Amino acid sequence: MNKNEQSFENNSFIGVSMFPIERYDLIINLLEEKSSITVKELSLATNATPATIRRDLEKLDREGALKRTHGGAVRLNNAIDPPFSLRDSEKETEKIKMAKIAVKFINDGDTLFFDSSTTIMRLIPFLNSKSGLTVITNGIKTAFELGKIGVNTICTGGELVNLNTLVGLEAIHAIEKYHVDKFFFSCRAVNELGAYESSTQSVEVKQAMNKNAQESYLLADRGKLNKTAFVRLNLNKIDTLITDSHVDYDWGLNVIWDEK
Repeated sequence: MNKNEQSFENNSFIGVSMFPIERYDLIINLLEEKSSITVKELSLATNATPATIRRDLEKLDREGALKRTHGGAVRLNNAIDPPFSLRDSEKETEKIKMAKIAVKFINDGDTLFFDSSTTIMRLIPFLNSKSGLTVITNGIKTAFELGKIGVNTICTGGELVNLNTLVGLEAIHAIEKYHVDKFFFSCRAVNELGAYESSTQSVEVKQAMNKNAQESYLLADRGKLNKTAFVRLNLNKIDTLITDSHVDYDWGLNVIWDEK
């Protein structure tokens, strides 16, 4: 037995049955710590059979959370999100449905955090009816569009990735200066354990915003629900999930959907 297998054999989950969603989360976390992992190591870590682990890996591969390999899995190189132009054109109808719901929670004079997602950008045209707003964002295009309609806008600064998103310590330090009324954001996936992003950098920025907001609103279309991605953001301080159609999940959140 090699050192890695010994460390997994000593894992605190040994002898404890895990729900599938717990296994998925542990697999993602273990892959965040190391670039590759074997079925045998995961079987030891989760107290699941190799056959179960193979099915888990196949599911996570289909969802884009990892890359299935012969005998195990490898971490995807997800430091940079898919191109902004590609994400911007996806699921336009669903994004607008969620934006129309979300804007109802924004009041005149609110201070807000907006993440850099294309989903949150769909709120901007609906802000024309609001006055006295201040928005802090780590999105270059988000800041530009807000400025075009006259919203008082603060851009965080930081390291530019994907030609749009600002991340890193400078972005986080800028965010920590502000305490706002509400935080609006989206994600790559969400399940009962949390919201997921494709990079640690994205999660760090969203965690900082979430921490410094009185209320947090997560916008995620139905296709992202009960899925996983690479890095998890806990749901313990997210107040409301806004989605595009009826859902039955009970995750301890206020869930609102488009009823039309």
